[in-house]
Amino acid sequence: MFQLLYISNATQPLNDTDLVALLKQARKKNAGLNVTGMLLYKDAKFMQILEGDETAVRKLFAEISDDPRHQNITVIFQKRCPTAVFTDWSMGFINLDDEWAKSIPGYTSFLETPLDSAHFVDDPSLTMQFLYIFKFAKL
Repeated sequence: MFQLLYISNATQPLNDTDLVALLKQARKKNAGLNVTGMLLYKDAKFMQILEGDETAVRKLFAEISDDPRHQNITVIFQKRCPTAVFTDWSMGFINLDDEWAKSIPGYTSFLETPLDSAHFVDDPSLTMQFLYIFKFAKL
């Protein structure tokens, strides 16, 4: 199993319709590649973890890197791991700009941290803690 986590800026803010279209596209593509993961969106920024066969994940990431909706892409980590973390989703998705996000159990100001924060770049374990909040939340 291989994981790759990156953050990027959207080239323009996405509305709900744009996000749903992006999510449908990602889920279809990921299912075909047997790739799982999670995508967070907040303040026109993305945080995404991809996991699966290394070749498939790297190929998908190369396509994402060429996608005109992304800019300033930063890889937080890429590593082999014993098992997938997000096995239940071809692509889980959370829009952190939605007000309901504040009702997630355990919500703290930590969830208001910008997705491109140096905290995440400098401490990949913090990034995984951030993602786990959504993995285990009953949304």
